[in-house]
Amino acid sequence: MAHKDHLLAAYHGLLAAAGLLLCVLAELLIFALRRGAALYVVPVSAMLLLGRYRRRAAGGAGIRVGLVDFSCLKPPRRLRLPVAGLLEHLELGGFFDRGSIEFMTKAIRSSGMGNETYLPPALHYLPPASTHAHAIREAHMLFFPALDDLFEKSSVPPSAVGALYAVVVSAEILTVGWYRGKDRGKLLLNCNFRTGCSAALLTNSAAAPVKYRLVNVTRTNTTANDLSYRAGYREEDEEGITGFTLGQGVGRMVSELLRAHLLTLSLSILPWREKARYTAALLLSMRRRGQDKLAGSSSGASGASAPMPDFRAAADHFCLPSSGKPMILRLGKGLGLGEREMEAALMTFHRFGNQSAASLWYQLAYLEAKGRVRKGDTVWHLGIGSGLKANSLVWERVAVADDVAAGGLDALGPWMECIHQYPVWE
Repeated sequence: MAHKDHLLAAYHGLLAAAGLLLCVLAELLIFALRRGAALYVVPVSAMLLLGRYRRRAAGGAGIRVGLVDFSCLKPPRRLRLPVAGLLEHLELGGFFDRGSIEFMTKAIRSSGMGNETYLPPALHYLPPASTHAHAIREAHMLFFPALDDLFEKSSVPPSAVGALYAVVVSAEILTVGWYRGKDRGKLLLNCNFRTGCSAALLTNSAAAPVKYRLVNVTRTNTTANDLSYRAGYREEDEEGITGFTLGQGVGRMVSELLRAHLLTLSLSILPWREKARYTAALLLSMRRRGQDKLAGSSSGASGASAPMPDFRAAADHFCLPSSGKPMILRLGKGLGLGEREMEAALMTFHRFGNQSAASLWYQLAYLEAKGRVRKGDTVWHLGIGSGLKANSLVWERVAVADDVAAGGLDALGPWMECIHQYPVWE
C-alpha cells in the first residue's frame, strides 16, 4: 500500500510537471507568433484547471473519511483518587517541599476537578514508581480494554483493520510523565493530567456504515517559532529530573496560535451569512477607529475589542481542550461560546481530568449520553498540543441517533453510571 501511495504521488507530480511544461511552451509559442493577447488566457486557464483538479483529487479522500464508532475507557474503581487523597499522597510521597505542595494544592483546588478522577497503579504507591516496566503495564491496562470495547461495539474484527480501516488510540501515559522535582513550571502536569484512553475506528470505504462523516480538517503548526516551541516541552531541571515544562508566556503563544488557526478554519466552516456579518462588523470597527484617530480620541470605540466571528454558527456541539476550568472558560469566551456549549469540556474535566487528546472523545461521549447529537448535527473537535500546534476536526452526524433511554449505542461508555449527575455547577 505504501508503494501504491508512492506511485500515485509520483503520478500526480509528473502530471503537474507536464502541465507546467505545456503552459510554458504555449506562452513561448504565443510570444513567438505575436498573436492576440486573448490567447494568453489559454495557458493560464489550463494551470487553474489543473490546480483545481489536484485539489479535488487531494480532498476527495477526506470527504469519504468516516467515523465508524469510538470507545472511551472507564478505569477500574480501585484507581480512583479523590482530591483530598491526592493532596495527602503528595504530602507522604517524600519528593516535594512545602512550597511545591502548596503550589499544587492551590492549582488542584482551583482547576474545577472533581473527586472521581483516576491515576495509574504505579502512582498509588508510596513513593510513586516511574519505571519503564510500570509504564508498559499502564499502556496495556489502557489500550486493550478500549480496543476490545471498540471492536465489540462496531462489530468489526481486528483483522479487518489495515489500509482501509484505521484505528486511532489516544492516551496519556502518566507513569513516566509524573514529575517529582521542585520546578513549578513542571508541576502543573501532576495537577491536571489523569488516566484515560480512547479508541476511534475510521474508514474511507463507501460501503462501511459510519456514525459521523469528516467534514473538515485544519491543522496549524508553529513549531518553527522558538518562543512557541519553548512554551511547552520536556527537559531536565537543575537536579536532572525530567519533566514537561510550561514556559513563560504560554498563554500569549497559545492565543497567537489560535488566532492563526481560527483565521484559516473560519474560511472553511463558517456559513456565508456569518462571514458577511463579521466582515461588515470588522469594516465598521475599522471605520470607527479611523474616525477616532482623526478626532484625536483615545477612548470609546478605539478602546473596544475587535469583533469576532460567531463560531456557534460553525457547529452545533463543541469539544475543547480539557486544560482546567479557567482555561476552558477563557477559550470558550474567546470563541463566543455560552455555558451550554462549554458544558461537555467542563464536565469531562470535572469527572475525568485532563486526558490529553482522549478528552475530546470523552466529551463527545458526554454529548451522546445526554442525547444531544442528532442526525445532521455537526461536532467541532479542537485540540491544542505542544509545539505549539492546533488541530480541528469537524464531524457531521450521519447515522440516526440512538435512544439513550432504550440502551442504544450512544448510551454505552464512561458516562453511563453517572450521566444523571451532570452538569454540576459550582
